[in-house]
Parts: sequence; C-alpha cells; structure tokens
Amino acid sequence: MGFGIGTLDLHKSFGLWISDGPMAVFFLLVGLEIKREMLDGHLCSRERIVLPAIAALGGMLLPALFFLAVNHGMR
Repeated sequence: MGFGIGTLDLHKSFGLWISDGPMAVFFLLVGLEIKREMLDGHLCSRERIVLPAIAALGGMLLPALFFLAVNHGMR
C-alpha cells in the first residue's frame, strides 16, 4: 500500500502505515502537552522542572550507556 508523487514513491506494508501514523500523532501530542505544562501548568517554575528533567535525561542516557557497555569492543 502506498502512493507516489513525481519521483517520491512511498510504498510500505499496511502494518508499517498503522504503526507509524499513530506513533507520530502520539509524540506530537506528548510534545504539545509538555509545552503547555512548561508555559502554564505545573512545570512553569524552575524548581518544579528539575526532577522531571533529571529523570528524562536519565531515561535517555542510562539505556545508551548500557548499550555501549554491553557492545563495547564488538564489530
């Protein structure tokens, strides 16, 4: 299933279209909600954003460090 416009040709399986579409919408909505919370909500002050920001950074860095530790020296 797919479509093409000129030289652009997008043909993917139905499962990929289903998984990619809702995932893009989900992350768009999460980003908009975080922005709203930082501007007007619970995370509008610097003191309140410190702990969630540290947790988010840890959630990105720890899996990356674990991956690097497990795959160190592999080629």
